[in-house]
Amino acid sequence: MTREVRAWGAALPPGPVLAVLVAGIGDLVLGRDALRTLRAGFPAREMHVLVNAQALPLARAMDLADGLHGFPIRELRGGPGALAWAARAVAGLRRLKPALAVNLYPPASRAGALKMGLLLRATGAPARAGVAALGLGPWLTRGVPPAELAGLHAARAMERVALAAGGADPGPAGPLDLALPGGCAHDALLAGPGPLVGLNSGTDQPGKRWAPEAFAAVADALAASHGARAVILGGPGEESAGRAVAGAMAAQATVLTGRMTLPELGHVLARLDLLVTTDSGPMHMAAAAGVPLVAVFHGSDPARFGPLGAPGRCRVLVSGPGKAVGPQAVIEACHEFLPAGEEK
Repeated sequence: MTREVRAWGAALPPGPVLAVLVAGIGDLVLGRDALRTLRAGFPAREMHVLVNAQALPLARAMDLADGLHGFPIRELRGGPGALAWAARAVAGLRRLKPALAVNLYPPASRAGALKMGLLLRATGAPARAGVAALGLGPWLTRGVPPAELAGLHAARAMERVALAAGGADPGPAGPLDLALPGGCAHDALLAGPGPLVGLNSGTDQPGKRWAPEAFAAVADALAASHGARAVILGGPGEESAGRAVAGAMAAQATVLTGRMTLPELGHVLARLDLLVTTDSGPMHMAAAAGVPLVAVFHGSDPARFGPLGAPGRCRVLVSGPGKAVGPQAVIEACHEFLPAGEEK
């Protein structure tokens, strides 16, 4: 923290710090170090975090704040009921009387920047920090120029914003503990011999998908070579993708797509010996928990959004125009993580 930033933070009026991170589940995981950075910079202040309402259960498991608040980002497309929910959320934030509100994730559009500016102003925070991009700058009292974040991974960019807002180096973080202390209802389905391999074919962006037949080919090959057991993962609305993978497999698979809460998904991920995945929220959850994974990136940039797992625990294969990633490349990458002693 520079002397100027330290002085700026010290001059803030009394009140809590509010971090705003209303992007997706994966972005919340990538923002973990930024949230820790803010907390380290203001140890005497309460820390509150506003997250996407769907990510609220994961935010509770991450245990990074004194208070958590859900905001209905996706639900706002659904009608007046969500607008009333959003109004109640903003009213609750105003009652906090935050001294500082920090938007960690940069706006993706001018419309998004306008909405974020209105939200930050509506919190009543006298100090407002974020990335001064796409028209958000005039709403901020401390803006980070986009040029300072060029080329950075999304997680490192959010850390830079947190530091500019008065954060401090929190030191290294350990693995994210996603296991549920009492287990979950699906544990019995996961028991058995051989390595447990998760297949996460779902994603909220169709351009990031990998073919169900490709996932099936990987699972069948690992069942034959290592005796691996496949569990097919995914959230609500991704059931058809899970069924497509299972239907294309010769080996049997446990299909949990659409049958898990977010905490249960985290618990299942923590039990895996390996995850084969697209660029998605579960990918980032698994990486943060230290689970070995092989990720197929298609339509997104791993330099900005790649998994940040322990060294040597993540393999990323990039597919694109003229460079398709086939099942064999993924199978070979998976062999690096599965115990050689279990190979048949």
